[in-house]
Amino acid sequence: MRRRRDLGGRNTRFDHAVGHDACVTAEETAREEEPPMPLLQPILRPPSAVQPFAALGSSLQGAFDRDLHDFCRNAMMRWHAAPATLPDLGPQRSLAAQQATEAKTDRFLERLEGTLRRGARRPKQRQRTERRLEHLIRDFARDARLMPAEQLDRIGSEALFAVTEDFLRQAHAFDAQLTPEDRFQALRNVWIMNLLQQILGQPVSLTPAMVGYSLLYPFTDNWLDDPAISEGAKRAFCSRLARRLAGECLAASSEHEQAVFALVAKIEQVFPRARFPGVYHSLLAIHRGQMASLRLQGREAVPQRRILETSLAKGGASVLADGYLVAGTLDRATADFCFGYGAALQLIDDLQDLDDDRRAGHRTIFSDPGDAGAQDPLVMKLIHFLDSVLERPRHRASRTRTVLLDLVRDNCVQMILFAAGNHAERFRPSFVATLESRAVMRFAYAQRCTKTVRERAERLGETLRHSPLAELVVARHR
Repeated sequence: MRRRRDLGGRNTRFDHAVGHDACVTAEETAREEEPPMPLLQPILRPPSAVQPFAALGSSLQGAFDRDLHDFCRNAMMRWHAAPATLPDLGPQRSLAAQQATEAKTDRFLERLEGTLRRGARRPKQRQRTERRLEHLIRDFARDARLMPAEQLDRIGSEALFAVTEDFLRQAHAFDAQLTPEDRFQALRNVWIMNLLQQILGQPVSLTPAMVGYSLLYPFTDNWLDDPAISEGAKRAFCSRLARRLAGECLAASSEHEQAVFALVAKIEQVFPRARFPGVYHSLLAIHRGQMASLRLQGREAVPQRRILETSLAKGGASVLADGYLVAGTLDRATADFCFGYGAALQLIDDLQDLDDDRRAGHRTIFSDPGDAGAQDPLVMKLIHFLDSVLERPRHRASRTRTVLLDLVRDNCVQMILFAAGNHAERFRPSFVATLESRAVMRFAYAQRCTKTVRERAERLGETLRHSPLAELVVARHR
């Protein structure tokens, strides 16, 4: 479960251009440095044969494949066992407490804008501005009591702020055309990996492999979701990406492919394939999950079980890959936790995006229209599902791990509450009122706050580009 000794804290930058020669050199170097180890059976099938997990059955090969199948089955069992009853939503918050948090949020946003306006664009003064913003964000979270002090100490550490700023800089250096939303999407994955580092007893750090995998999201997942790109182009790209992830050395056929292959190379330079086969099996698994999800787009009359399996498989494989890219190897219990955590995050994401998914023809368990109240049981099951994922890691957990698992739960529950609040018309009014009474602020205020942040961002204009932390706050509310 421990990471390789040479990974701790390295923030090495690599050249972006990747071609056939670079790929061969990396692999040959790995073979020279590492003793040969037997590889597990490859798990990816050709894109034309990609199927949901339930349909794969006996075609799954190798120990990794069997474990992966078990993890998905476990997730399905947890979901079906989760009751459609009101779960523990956290402490009830009075209207006065919510209004106090809202007032502190308003003051925070005013101070954020003022700090940015006073900050200069020269590098030295820019660094001082970032330090002020760091303290401003940390003080706001503590003063507004958004979470218990022990949890805040974990996510408000200097190391995590340093990782955040370093990743945002590296993301901008890799591709200056990435939008703030793209960088924030990738950063969320870095944060998950930082959380896993702490759960596994490792120091918070940023490695090239973490950068490479996290940036693959805007370059692959978002690209595949783009309706302007033809299905033929998507299939061709997915086929070549599968070959590249499986270890084949390919010369990039486009600028987009060159960027994707460069990100894969970042992972290869940290984790030699012969020594860490699980890393690449997990990458192939998330690719397969993306393909299965893509095949459901725009289709009618897809059974709910298959829709659920696809979401669980895609989300589970994503955080499973996070775990492998943090530790290199995982024991079975840790891998099952990572898969379950990723499955829960995917379902939360599906709830947050239910309107966008429905308009785009993406099928999830939340995207099908229904009468008000039809989604209530799904939200309750989702929180119970999350609790079942977190239950086993709590057994004989240290105080540090317990605090981190509480942080996971509290943060996920708040995300679920606000996602439901943003789609209040899909739920019974009494259910929405119950959810809102546990939220840190009122739903209507949260929606107004999003509009306010956008307006402030427009006023700041180019100033935002010189502050990764401020740009992050804005991207979070877009």
